[in-house]
Amino acid sequence: MKPLFAFYRTRIAVVLCFTVVLAMLVSCQVDQSPNVDDTGTSSLVSTDMKDTETDMTETKDTETPEPDSGTTDDEDYYGNLVDQTMKSDYKLEYLRDGEWIEYDVLALKTTRTVHYRWDVFEGGFADLYTEEDSLRIRVSKSGVSDWTIRPAENVSDWKEIGRNKVEFTLKNQGVVSLEPNGHLYKNLLIRLSSPMDQEDTGSVECSRVIRLGPGIHEYGNNARITKVDGNPTFRLKGGEHLILEEGAVLRAQILIETAVNVAITGGGIIDLLEFNPENCLNDGKNPTYPFGIRFTNSKNLYIAGVTIRNSCLFTCSGAGSQNIEIRGIKTFTGAQNGDGINFHGCSNITVSDCLLRNSDDCIAVYSSVADARNISVSNCVLWSDSAHAINIGTHGSSNPNNRHYIEDVTFSDIYVPECCCFSDEYWGVIGLTMGDENICRNLTFENFKVDNITQSRLIDIKIVKLDLWNPRPGYLIEGIHIKNIHYNGDNKNGSVIFGYDEERIVRDILIEDLYINGEKMTSLEQAGIVTNNFTSDVKIK
Repeated sequence: MKPLFAFYRTRIAVVLCFTVVLAMLVSCQVDQSPNVDDTGTSSLVSTDMKDTETDMTETKDTETPEPDSGTTDDEDYYGNLVDQTMKSDYKLEYLRDGEWIEYDVLALKTTRTVHYRWDVFEGGFADLYTEEDSLRIRVSKSGVSDWTIRPAENVSDWKEIGRNKVEFTLKNQGVVSLEPNGHLYKNLLIRLSSPMDQEDTGSVECSRVIRLGPGIHEYGNNARITKVDGNPTFRLKGGEHLILEEGAVLRAQILIETAVNVAITGGGIIDLLEFNPENCLNDGKNPTYPFGIRFTNSKNLYIAGVTIRNSCLFTCSGAGSQNIEIRGIKTFTGAQNGDGINFHGCSNITVSDCLLRNSDDCIAVYSSVADARNISVSNCVLWSDSAHAINIGTHGSSNPNNRHYIEDVTFSDIYVPECCCFSDEYWGVIGLTMGDENICRNLTFENFKVDNITQSRLIDIKIVKLDLWNPRPGYLIEGIHIKNIHYNGDNKNGSVIFGYDEERIVRDILIEDLYINGEKMTSLEQAGIVTNNFTSDVKIK
């Protein structure tokens, strides 16, 4: 009975944890249209914020919180971790002006799940920038007899130097996974892109700039970092632009509540690894752990460039918010409920150029607190070690008299190196798991490249009532277009498209230009796609 007890204890812990998470997300929801004063700052400011933070009513000003972080040239800190305990045992060098320059690789916690057992490993990440078309790179690691790199088309001039070292040229705007001895969880992810302008706030107009320069910023050495639910928290108010400069390490979650016009940019790191207990579940004791970035009931947000390292819960999550742009962020998790980017009842969203390796869903769209519509995700790398790459629809209103809609959503130009989960309830690179009376319509998934998925399936579209999450099943899925999908790998689990019953159906699904191992699929049977009696008008061409 011990394994069975452990199984249910863990499931209970997951439910408790998600209940706390959802409560945290919606606890600050006051109004879908927050009142904002002329400076862009919400008039709904919590009393504890007033008590613990310096008054920030001045406009068009720049703040450097204590201690003085300075504004040292980012070039001095490029590739140099200010805390060497964050450094992995990979050695990486890049070639510039004929000289090989060492770059500190950021260590990451990765996990492999097998029937609720979490095996922990250490991987690495390097975020490189260049104005050139490519960059020459050397990587070495002790104990390696064989290297795998993918996708191969992102590199050229590969050569091995001795037993433990490789050298290659990486294309600009490319991401590669370098896997020592074929190990997926001890791998090094390298991202190469053009430098991002940290002063840019997109279409968001901010009136105050806060700079965190190179160094460690944590509770006790920065007056803006307070405690919320026991967690170190950096609150941002309406009109504020937080710049995490290259070399800056923020050991606190960022919280945005009922605010308008807020930006977070820069090449710095939000580092939450030290807040990770084992599995981040604490044996089911209603854990509250810091997110990476959390926003609720807010409008006009711009988040770009930052790296979020190993939060226990969602790395970037919002509820009841609108007009959001997320660009070029990198997020990594290694614990249960370690989702990447989650939206609960948010609309008018653009996500682009992101790298997400997560131990739960990489990107999830729910309608827990409101309808979710007008969402575009493009040019992203999604690697899920323990759930869906994309999950849409699990959580909604659960009210048959007030069904919420998820509609007009597009995912395009997506690369999925891996997608794995031990439970088939959470399978799917493209996962539409419609519960809680949700209505889902007008979704497009196009231009996907998917490598071999260890334990999942390519397409999982179904109306469900998951015992763990859903008081009621979903209501309707319709108008789904899946186009130009290239999957290279084992298709042993096939794909499913299932309605729930005669009332709760799936209809109008078009799959176009689906290639499996280079061969175009011309029938559902050939593609391994199974439907049930509660679907209609499912076509492949």
